[in-house]
Formats: sequence, C-alpha cells, structure tokens
Amino acid sequence: MFGPDAFYELDTSGSQAEKQFGFRPGEFCVVASQPSPGQVRFDWYKFTSFRLDVDDERKSVRVLLGKFEKEETIPKVEAASHKYYYPFFDKNGNFKQQSVL
Repeated sequence: MFGPDAFYELDTSGSQAEKQFGFRPGEFCVVASQPSPGQVRFDWYKFTSFRLDVDDERKSVRVLLGKFEKEETIPKVEAASHKYYYPFFDKNGNFKQQSVL
C-alpha cells in the first residue's frame, strides 16, 4: 500500500503518536509477526526515513521506510526471553498490545 520500502506505519494521533520517535538513518528496526501458532517472525530493516501518508481508512499515518536486512523465525517461548526480542513481550510471555519503540 505504501510502496516497496515501507515496513511499518504508526498513527499520527492517539497513543502511537505520543511515543518517542527518534529513529536515525542506519538504525535497525525490528517488526514482529506470528506466522503460525507458537512461532514469531522478526523482520529486520535498516531505517532510511519516514513520510506522512494516509491509510486505507483515510487516517494520517507516519510510514517508516527502510531496507529489508534479514528475518528470523523462532518459538514464541524462546523469543519472550531473547536478548533482542524480549521488549515485544509482557512478563507472562504474551505480545504487548501496543507498538514497541
């Protein structure tokens, strides 16, 4: 929807807009998803820039752009205590319900 370099979008209002946004070009960003029950996929991107755009619901969003670097799929139970991925999870090993920046 936002082009081949887009890897994530954040609302420009509400709780996502209140989060600190301080990415600098060259920093790595990690996006988590669940491809199947019990598994988590982490896609790593090298951040290049962002732009303001409008999503399919006509809401203003901040679109993060970057270069895909790698992906890693591991069991959720392992990811919850992994040195890089634990911030995505709460103390019970469940995904946090908001974006983690």
